[in-house]
Amino acid sequence: MAVANGQVFYAIKLSQFFTPITKITLETKAGVQLYSIPLQDVNSGFGQIYGILSSVGSNFTDWLLNGQVRTVVYTKSASIEAAAAAGTFMIYPTTYQGLLTSTSLKATGGTGMTTLTLQSDNTVMFNALTQGLTSNLRNVYFARTDQTQVGVSLTDSFQKNEGSSIIYNPPQWFYPQLNNKQIQLRVSTDNNPSGEVNGIIAASPTTEDADYQCVLSGFEVGTIDGKLGKVSTSAGGIATFVYDGSQIRYYLTVTGITQPNKVTEMGLYWGASPGYVSANKSAYNFLDTFDGWRSTGAIINPSKSLVENFLNGKTYILVKTTANPQGELRGQITAINQFALSVMTTSQVATTTGLPMGLSGGAECSVYQTRLICEPRFTTNGFNISKLVVVDWKGNVVGDLTFSWRQIGFGYAALNMDTWSMLQKGQLSLLAYISTFPAQPALRGKLVIVPPSAQQFGTTFNSILTSSTTYYGGYFRLFSTGQTGNTYTYRGFVRGFTPQSCGVYSQSGGSLTKLLTLTVRGQTVEGTLWNVPDLALTNTWVRCNRQSETVQGSLSLTPRTFMSFLTGGSIQSNHGGSRVATKSFGAMVAQLRSVSGQWRLYYTARFWDVSPSVFQSLLLKIGLGFSAFTGNHQTADGFLPITSVPNLNELSAYNTSVYMTSTAGSASSVLI
Repeated sequence: MAVANGQVFYAIKLSQFFTPITKITLETKAGVQLYSIPLQDVNSGFGQIYGILSSVGSNFTDWLLNGQVRTVVYTKSASIEAAAAAGTFMIYPTTYQGLLTSTSLKATGGTGMTTLTLQSDNTVMFNALTQGLTSNLRNVYFARTDQTQVGVSLTDSFQKNEGSSIIYNPPQWFYPQLNNKQIQLRVSTDNNPSGEVNGIIAASPTTEDADYQCVLSGFEVGTIDGKLGKVSTSAGGIATFVYDGSQIRYYLTVTGITQPNKVTEMGLYWGASPGYVSANKSAYNFLDTFDGWRSTGAIINPSKSLVENFLNGKTYILVKTTANPQGELRGQITAINQFALSVMTTSQVATTTGLPMGLSGGAECSVYQTRLICEPRFTTNGFNISKLVVVDWKGNVVGDLTFSWRQIGFGYAALNMDTWSMLQKGQLSLLAYISTFPAQPALRGKLVIVPPSAQQFGTTFNSILTSSTTYYGGYFRLFSTGQTGNTYTYRGFVRGFTPQSCGVYSQSGGSLTKLLTLTVRGQTVEGTLWNVPDLALTNTWVRCNRQSETVQGSLSLTPRTFMSFLTGGSIQSNHGGSRVATKSFGAMVAQLRSVSGQWRLYYTARFWDVSPSVFQSLLLKIGLGFSAFTGNHQTADGFLPITSVPNLNELSAYNTSVYMTSTAGSASSVLI
């Protein structure tokens, strides 16, 4: 859901409703109905629906920001209508920043920075740094523009010049005033009890559109010979970047470096992984635009080598000072939405005594601003996963994914400056516990950042590899590239032993027949396959072995979402027609998934400017065959059994089209 200019834009995904849906409402937590989703937008229980609610009141926005609005789906069974499902809206993490200065109070030279991150559980993460204050802190608090204090004092959260805290359940007025730039952070000291530094807090102008980020800390500093190091410093910083193909725009902030310590160099370097320092000379000097606090600008026409290293996570910023001439702050530049992978096996657990065999798992994680968000998959051989946590290299728990994973299928945990740096260096792992062994982990896997080149899109198969006789395991993914010729790339990992060979097999009558040979590089399985034979949607396996040691798992399709925009101009001769001059248009969203062993294509579609008197049919063309959708001139909702398609290649963008026909012409589009 998004709210803008008095309108609410909503998208609702429905699944597994087996009794008729009678209404969908937006209600307060107290059960007061606010708005009703139009009944014509309610489908048969599957798919996604979209719409707009106009002229919503300001109270609705306040309730929404404070976690007081929920969606309720009602169904009817035996003539009794009742709520069948409900969920409360949560805000996505949003960052606000404030620059603290003394210019509006007293010209003491003090400065500071504060960051507020709005979390999805209706809490606010507060962080602040100050420098150059004339005396000890007396009070730190939020204030309105008229200088009156609002909320509790934040002074107790400070140690020296740095403070951090979590604000639980902010009052209802907090979010609207924050969005209207009516909240400031005010810091008073013994010498200036009425306030020494303050600053208006506003939505960060750099995080919304930024593609890459860099967190600067002493934890990241290394040496040229590659040894990991750590500098004791209270300084820190953050930088965000946007690359548009011709220039790299940047916004960099550094705080905590105070007199007599001075910044001597602030360089952009390339050619090194996290925790390492390159021997290359600085490719760009941010010090030229640094005002003692911030550096903003753009790198015009960057070299090809710099761009390649920048896009692949091999660039970093190093800040040198008079106190630390080799470097006081360092930060690797990475994509904001990073992708990490964990292959979890029992063989990686410190103590395996008594643990059952046949367990394995994999987790695909993304890094979004201050959150690590993971979607785990397990093969548990009948055992129940009771806990899923993130630990650092010392074994300390730094995040618990259990609750959110059980509630919504995705586990998430907050990342601070140190744990974010540990993730870049491969020093974080996932631990999974089973209910019968609550005192020790049953599965362990290191979180590894996957380079951008390995983050594929398109049709995806995945497989959890296990062994019934050992604690070994693995994880495997196969991606279609969307090209002709049935081209696939693949990436997998085996843990516990180094396989001699891996392959894709078909299963028939209890025996396996090898279809494809996979390239093995140590414990990594990766490569590209051309002219792949049609892969069956069922009874396909991945197997890796070394002599008597074997891990294997069935290859299953990750549910794939398709989208189609229908226009008359999309019809071409190679799709069975020519371009049609029509004002009619439409849109369809479909998802392919398996239900009780049967493949189905669930769909929801909307059409505009189609007269009911001329509407004829809605057709799906797969290869040379046609299937009819159930719908009318305005909507189409339901599912199609995919019994005539034994492989996914025929559902590629080159072979699948959607047609809506009428006596006045037709609209068509390729399903992508």
